[in-house]
Amino acid sequence: MLARGSRGAGLAWRAALPACVRTAVSARQPWVQPVAVLSGAGEPLCRTLWSAGAVVLHDSTGGARSVVVRSLSSAASETDSQLFSTKAERWAASHLTQEEARTDAIALALGVLSLSFVSPEVARVRVELVQAFFTFITRLRAVQGLRSADNEDIVKLLGRLGTASMELAHCTDIDAVLQHARVTLDMPGGEAQLAKWHRLGHLQSVAGPFADVMAKPSTIAAVKEHAKELLLEAKREAEEQAEKAKREAEEQAEKAKREAEEQAAARESRRKVLDELDAAIGVVHKDLLEATAAELPERGDQSVEDFVFAQMQQRGGISAAVRKAASSPAALCVVSQAVERPWWLLWPGSEAREWLASRMAGDIAALTKPINRLGETNGRAVFGPRGVGKTSMLAAGAVAAGVFSSIPSLPEGSRRIVPVYLHMGRAAYLYERHESAAKHGGAWLRCASPLMMLMDRAVQLAGFKPRIDDDPDARKWVGSSWWCVPPDAGKFLKEHNLSMFLVIDEADEPYKKGGQFAKDLRDFIDQKWHMSYYVAGSAARMKDLLYYPRQLEGSEIYPWKEFKDDDMHSDKLGAQAALQPIQRLDEFAEAIECIGDEFAAPKLFRAAREWRSSETTRLRLAELVLQRGGVLRSLVADKERTDTELPLFKMRSDISAEPARLDIARIFYDRLIRKWPWLKAESVVGMLASGSLGSVTDVAIDHAALVATINERVASSHGQRRGTPTATEVESALSTLSDAGVLTLSGSFWAPASWTSALAILLSAEGNVELPYEQRVHLRYPTIGSTTTEPAMAGAFVKRGQQSTVFVDEAGHQPSAELQASLWKSMRALGRTDSHGLPAIEQVKWPKKAEGNFADWKLDSFLGPTPDSGVDVVILTTADRERSPPVQHLVLLQVKTSAAREDKTIPNLEKVADTVDGFTRQLESCPGLVSGIKGRFSGDAALVVWTIIVTNRTVTAATVKKLRKETRSRRASLIEALGQGAPEPTSGAASEESRMPAFHGPFVGVSSGDQLLGGLSSAIKRWATTSGMREWGGKLE
Repeated sequence: MLARGSRGAGLAWRAALPACVRTAVSARQPWVQPVAVLSGAGEPLCRTLWSAGAVVLHDSTGGARSVVVRSLSSAASETDSQLFSTKAERWAASHLTQEEARTDAIALALGVLSLSFVSPEVARVRVELVQAFFTFITRLRAVQGLRSADNEDIVKLLGRLGTASMELAHCTDIDAVLQHARVTLDMPGGEAQLAKWHRLGHLQSVAGPFADVMAKPSTIAAVKEHAKELLLEAKREAEEQAEKAKREAEEQAEKAKREAEEQAAARESRRKVLDELDAAIGVVHKDLLEATAAELPERGDQSVEDFVFAQMQQRGGISAAVRKAASSPAALCVVSQAVERPWWLLWPGSEAREWLASRMAGDIAALTKPINRLGETNGRAVFGPRGVGKTSMLAAGAVAAGVFSSIPSLPEGSRRIVPVYLHMGRAAYLYERHESAAKHGGAWLRCASPLMMLMDRAVQLAGFKPRIDDDPDARKWVGSSWWCVPPDAGKFLKEHNLSMFLVIDEADEPYKKGGQFAKDLRDFIDQKWHMSYYVAGSAARMKDLLYYPRQLEGSEIYPWKEFKDDDMHSDKLGAQAALQPIQRLDEFAEAIECIGDEFAAPKLFRAAREWRSSETTRLRLAELVLQRGGVLRSLVADKERTDTELPLFKMRSDISAEPARLDIARIFYDRLIRKWPWLKAESVVGMLASGSLGSVTDVAIDHAALVATINERVASSHGQRRGTPTATEVESALSTLSDAGVLTLSGSFWAPASWTSALAILLSAEGNVELPYEQRVHLRYPTIGSTTTEPAMAGAFVKRGQQSTVFVDEAGHQPSAELQASLWKSMRALGRTDSHGLPAIEQVKWPKKAEGNFADWKLDSFLGPTPDSGVDVVILTTADRERSPPVQHLVLLQVKTSAAREDKTIPNLEKVADTVDGFTRQLESCPGLVSGIKGRFSGDAALVVWTIIVTNRTVTAATVKKLRKETRSRRASLIEALGQGAPEPTSGAASEESRMPAFHGPFVGVSSGDQLLGGLSSAIKRWATTSGMREWGGKLE
């Protein structure tokens, strides 16, 4: 008995075959192999069939007959490899059931097929397969391809074949299907086609009476028409779906692009926020700290504290550690000031600096201990005017803490120290009102405490905690996990066996934004965690901000009401002795030598090394340090910005910027003059060099008295319509002057911060003067003032040289009257002056390299000498073309003086030839100078060299004799020097470059100093008269 069902599942036609039947058949026909399997059982059943025998099947009429079957594996292999030649057929064999295939064919023939529930691609495949099946049926009927002994009706035979296909499994061999239908196939190539449609299931659609319907010509036509409609519908749906898919793909791509752009924009925006945050943080990565610590000397038997302090006390401090950090920017997260500027480090200097260095060494040693030794007294407050070295010391101390806690010789269980430097001036924006957070783009930070957030970020940058910006998805950077309160940091440090050395610098700035910072700082009190923190600030009211906030009542700069109750405990945040500016020249010299030649300004370093050798070197150092300011940072070479205004003149500009500041400066000006009546701006250099300057704190004034004096002076101002300044204006002016390093507050007393600031006060209060400050200093101290005195001497010689000069008389060597007249005529042509009354003669500096470029040397220029060259002034004139042949004059001007005016002889005058020798050495060392001189001569001009000695002494006969001899002996070497470096003549003739002009001289002249100085400008003479500098009024000494 057979049961019908779909392939692989559902009902099945199963044959109940008794064992005796199978045995009997096998015994009678042992050669027969299985060729058929039962429908519905599928391949598992096929695999279990016996290897030989005849199967007795009962058909739908109840008749029974035997069917020869064949191995399934052979049939399946043949079917898979031969039957399905197209991609559509192979797809249908794997995905379409026989039931679905039979239904497709019948429904399409009846015009009711609907495939809306499948994709257009699948619908098209299924319709095309049905079309192909009907094409095969049409061909089979046309050629009468089915035969049977009992029936010739092709339609009936087709129905029997369809029924057999239903009754037998899809894997049954087609020969077995034909045998079962009792038909034979007579159609070339039809067996494979018939096997394919049986296997797919389409052949079942013509079973029994369905053959009459399916074989009708009208049905074939209907199939064709309906298939066309379905295919068009499938095509339309496919196009619509393709368009939809394309649209969705474009939308998805656009969405992905938009999300990527938004992500990139968010990353960039948040990266900028983090960059701004990181700019306020200074750390050194832990790996670099370890590498640096490995290079330190062995600790030996020293305690950690003694070892640290000994290293810090060495000249240059921990320069090796910090410079190593500075040499590896790739390993640095953020460069702190200590690493950017590793020059100052921990030079002890004053007692206050030494005490601070000692305190930091003790804290570093304590922080390495497994047990917290500092307890609640772990805070330090550091005060001092801006620029005295607070930042450099503290930042270098932080680096030292990180390095020394990483040395391998520390006891087991020691804690590593995380060094953190915070510049609160750069982070003050975090303490603005919440509504301004969007301005900085930092709303996503979501920090409850900016101070704790900065500490958290510092630990990330130092490599002790994962960085939030390591995640490529910027949306995950939302800082919901920032440390909010000190216990958060304390817990982290404890869990990781760490300590922290924290520097909170410029701590006064966040106080201007409200009371949040004071509360954050106040939370540090009573925290027993492994940390030492240093709070530093340059503001004049820094101590009040920390300890006495109610003293700020009425302040418009600080919103004191918001933090009036948040005062620090002085026993837990201990105030250190204030660092003071340098006052004495020896302190400056020691500081500069500590900075070293690598970082100190070159001129400063040379002057500091030589300052004890002579009065000139002391004056030179005093002038330089006063110009650069009495603070440490200005003593360092500025390698990035060469146009930066020197601190002295910047302070003067800051003072003069507003009337209120100038009023304050004039009060201190009067106090300075009353204290030192002889004090003038240009005399401060000499007083500092001689050590006669006192302390600037000698002119300190109480805050209340200062305000009262300001009001009194404004009220009594002569004819000036100015109202009394408000308390806010006074406070703002004082705060600005304090920030600029002009004034400092100690207790309730204001005073100049340094002698540089005192000098700036003198300059700002003296009003307009004819001669600039630098020129007055150089005229007062000529030994350091070549840039002013040499042009002044040149100008005086230009005006009065003819009246004051006498040439050495010697037969055959006396300059002719014609040459002398040409010289003085050329000098008069140079007699221009600038707005200050000084000679308008260009001063060309000597180049640093021997091959210097003198291409820009004008014809009427003045060239200053190199130091100690023996020539004070060099003057080159334009050609005098009224004389034939034309001549140009080269004047070597040398001043010879003596401290003892009673000595009427000319000191060292017998060595006057050294002047020529010095100039000759300059020519030999600077071939470019020779080219510059020779390049200024026309083809027919001659060169006349003059050596002029300026003195007030009497020229004796013996001296004249000596001059004659020495002058003749120098002529040859001078000519040789002027002719050096010339290329070889070409084509047997001298080239233009090698041409040596006709040479005359050198002629020697002596100029009377008293007469010569009569040619000084009126501005210099007036200054000399009012300043008591009679030397410049007509006498050299």
